[in-house]
Amino acid sequence: MTPSQRKLFEKAERERELVCDWLLGLMAQSQNKPAAKDALREIALKKFNISKASFDHGWNMAVMKSGNEHWWEPLPRRKFRSDPIN
Repeated sequence: MTPSQRKLFEKAERERELVCDWLLGLMAQSQNKPAAKDALREIALKKFNISKASFDHGWNMAVMKSGNEHWWEPLPRRKFRSDPIN
């Protein structure tokens, strides 16, 4: 591995760990997912200036470490529409 490849690998590892730690904190507050994965990804991308791939890897790490495998499942759909059809 070249030095530049090593730097990129280490940066990606730091990003994954950062996301994992952040998500583990959310999971510790409540076992219920506070928002959909896409929404949490958008927050993390802005908050930590990371890549989508780093978030996804960090997400998987957090779910595996915490045992909250239900976080892989989508949130239930809403029963009503915010813009009702007339």
